[in-house]
Amino acid sequence: MRHINKFKEINILLLILLSLFIIPAYSINYNNKQIFDNGSYNNTFYDSSRFIQLKNNNSSGDYISDIVDAGNSAIWNLISWNQEICYKCALLDYGSSEKAYTNNLNMTGNVFLAHLDETNVNHGTKIKDTSNNPVDGVMFTYEGSTNKNSKGIFNDSIKFDGMNDFVNYLQQDTSKLRIVGDISISVWVNISSSTNNADIVVYGSDGETEDTNVLYSIRTTTANGNDISYIHETDEGYNNLNVFDTNLKINEWYNIVIVRNINTKTVKLYVNGMQVVGSYKYDYNPSGGSSGKFSIGSGREVLGSYFYNFNGLTEHLQKAKYIIYMAEE
Repeated sequence: MRHINKFKEINILLLILLSLFIIPAYSINYNNKQIFDNGSYNNTFYDSSRFIQLKNNNSSGDYISDIVDAGNSAIWNLISWNQEICYKCALLDYGSSEKAYTNNLNMTGNVFLAHLDETNVNHGTKIKDTSNNPVDGVMFTYEGSTNKNSKGIFNDSIKFDGMNDFVNYLQQDTSKLRIVGDISISVWVNISSSTNNADIVVYGSDGETEDTNVLYSIRTTTANGNDISYIHETDEGYNNLNVFDTNLKINEWYNIVIVRNINTKTVKLYVNGMQVVGSYKYDYNPSGGSSGKFSIGSGREVLGSYFYNFNGLTEHLQKAKYIIYMAEE
């Protein structure tokens, strides 16, 4: 009888041990904002493209996910990371393409691309346009052989002194840049000192006729801090002007993107990939500009003495005849 009792005791013990390991499977899929919001953000946010991104003007940050108790054991079936885009990479020249990312860069429709990264930049240096049907500019400075090259956000950049430096296109045919339709303009800037009405990039000429209209201009404005303003003209010099409240810091790199949509008559400004609050709703689309000229770093050379030269560093200026859609908050 003792033998039988021991057998029963062993069976009971085995049943108890087996029951301890019958645990239902539990899986977690981090793929939407609601789940990510259970964690904590530090200078980061959940982007609509399903990845964690740094907030505007921050160079570092982190994200800590919520902690899930796995019980006695856990099995990781899959951990994957797919890079959506090339982060802080130089824009591609005409004919080049990306293949390594989820959203590879497509330069179709790009009409102008100046890397502004020439290593030796002095008076008379050619500033290359690496888009299709290129229009090269020429560096102008009263400092002669002084090298205007400086360290940039990627490699090199051009330093404009705020007095007489600019990239000259007065002798070139810039008709391909006479754009009155949709346009996106992207440029990296680093402001050295505050200057009011200093054009970073502009297309137009001096006068108040339709032929001399400004078709686009991005400039620094200092009335309420270091802000970015946009302007284009209609009819005989009618101004469509808006100042975006950016309050940019001195000696810090920013990616500035202006996006104009002539169907909705709106202009949006993005700084480091984030839309500045509020779109500019203008009255009339740009027109004319047949006698206009293009300039980088100075509005004075094309618009007259009221306007000033940009004081700072610039790099990677791009123009496209299409609308760039970026993350908005």
